[in-house]
Amino acid sequence: MEHNYFLICKDVIQRIILEELPFRVALESEGKKHKLEASDRALISAIVGAELRHHLLFSYLVDAKYIEKSFEEKATLYILLSNQLFAKKINEKEILAAAMDYLKSIDSELSISMVKDFLLDNNDVSNLIKDEQDHNSLKYLSLRYNTPIWLIKMWQKHYGKGLTRHILKANTHLPLSVMRVNTLQNDENSLLDDYHHFSKSPLKNMVFYIAKEPLRKNERYLKGDIFPSNLALKYLLDDFDIYPYEDIAIYQGVNGENLFLEVALKASLEMKCELMFRSGKDYVEYHKVLERFDLSKTMFTQIKGEFVTHISKKVNVFFLYAESSSFQNIRTSPDYLLHFKQESLDQHIQREKALLNDAKDYVEEDGKLIYIVNTLSKKESVNIINEFLKENPNFMLDTQKQFFPCDDFNSTLYYAILRRKGDLQSD
Repeated sequence: MEHNYFLICKDVIQRIILEELPFRVALESEGKKHKLEASDRALISAIVGAELRHHLLFSYLVDAKYIEKSFEEKATLYILLSNQLFAKKINEKEILAAAMDYLKSIDSELSISMVKDFLLDNNDVSNLIKDEQDHNSLKYLSLRYNTPIWLIKMWQKHYGKGLTRHILKANTHLPLSVMRVNTLQNDENSLLDDYHHFSKSPLKNMVFYIAKEPLRKNERYLKGDIFPSNLALKYLLDDFDIYPYEDIAIYQGVNGENLFLEVALKASLEMKCELMFRSGKDYVEYHKVLERFDLSKTMFTQIKGEFVTHISKKVNVFFLYAESSSFQNIRTSPDYLLHFKQESLDQHIQREKALLNDAKDYVEEDGKLIYIVNTLSKKESVNIINEFLKENPNFMLDTQKQFFPCDDFNSTLYYAILRRKGDLQSD
């Protein structure tokens, strides 16, 4: 091997688990350190990604035999299991030799016969969870779907055991790549004629990108004929009307996903809008999009700041895309559940409540406040809205909807459309 892929994988996993670096950051850092080519990075990503997507299972298998061993020794076995069972990227003799050289260098007592026996005992993917017969138990579901027990319990409480099982299964698959058709310069049919790259979705002017080439290299994307979006957002925007040049405010949180561009197309660019960005990255992305799309008819006032109180006046429609648990990232970030902490839910909830309470004062009478979060938690969705309505009787709920990764819309998102009835008069 030109590079010692085993050692690089070990270092990436160590940085992700012990240093709590995001997967992509750790991979990029080690890639630069070792001057890896794109093919090398893909190999490392496949092995480490497979380990992260089965980390709870691998930890269970290793701890059952070698719980007293150091993290370095356990990580060695994690990598060997990942390559043997799922990634299959490196010749097993080669990676075993590299692993044994490393174990020897750290004076490990794990011998080659011990490692071989361990791998032989765990070479059947269909029979890895050997001591757990009840496939409906929390332990089995946790190991099978690489999801912490506390989260499974919460989903079962909120959505029932049957739907939770479907959610867990859906989370093991990458989401479909959804594109919004830029109807200002193209139409859905012209894209669907290119059946090698696009296929039909459940909603009009939304298509699935099915080509193997990276989106950033696709000619239609580069021309601005399409942009990445979300079926749930399009469903939401189809749910009500936006009138020409009515006052709109958009708070685009970290997972805003080009909401402002969706709204601009919905309004045929004829609108006045104040934009608020929590994320500096989203602010930069906004300017990149401006270069690719003609938004000259749209009046955007850009506001950078954490709080919605930066806007200048009351509006007819207030889109509040709040930071949340972002459970949609489970499918795209293999380390998401490894890093997400249960207690952080409370922090998100407090933030979401604060944003709603800030935004309510900037909605005109009979205006709409649209609350959007990427979540699979009633604590961040239904419960927050119910509490808000109880505390603010001058608002009413028009509609609400939860999308699931296992439904036709392939989304993890909740929204509620609230309407301000007008301030209550005191006696």
